[in-house]
Amino acid sequence: MTTDLYYETARKLVLKDKREVFVRQLNAGDAEAMLVYLQKTAQETHFLMRLPEEAVYTLENERKILQNTRESKQTFMLGALTQDGSVVGNVGIFPIGERFKVRHRASLGIAVVQEYWNTGLGTVLINGAIDLARKAGYEQLELGVFSDNSSALHLYQKLGFQEVGRMPNAFKLPDGSYADEIMMVLSFTNAS
Repeated sequence: MTTDLYYETARKLVLKDKREVFVRQLNAGDAEAMLVYLQKTAQETHFLMRLPEEAVYTLENERKILQNTRESKQTFMLGALTQDGSVVGNVGIFPIGERFKVRHRASLGIAVVQEYWNTGLGTVLINGAIDLARKAGYEQLELGVFSDNSSALHLYQKLGFQEVGRMPNAFKLPDGSYADEIMMVLSFTNAS
């Protein structure tokens, strides 16, 4: 295993179920695989911000996003890829803002293809994101999670995130029901 905290080179990972994936920063060459991944994850769960019909992205736009992310020193996107190059998990770190008062904060977003749930992949991706956020100088990592996503809540708590608030009825689902959003924070300044 390499100690490269920026994940420039792929790290081979054997999951709990013995499948292998490679974790590395994504680049513009991964755009087609990302489009497939975005559509697939949107269809598999309601825990994401986008509905399947909203997961409509162009190849050109996805390439630009991935290229801009790679060129940034404050935004990161780690992907978990199979041997054939399919993206099965992704975690992103995004600055809250560039102004002095908020530039110590970053948000985290993650999704894993359903067939890779409960394999340890989410833990690996989030730990990688935490490494990248610390290396980039962030002092606080933030995320929002659907209140009915108990698996994700458990994982985030296990990794040190703490609940700091709740937004009632933050998400309206197609069936007319609502879910609260739980806001969570991992502070690097208070960690020992």
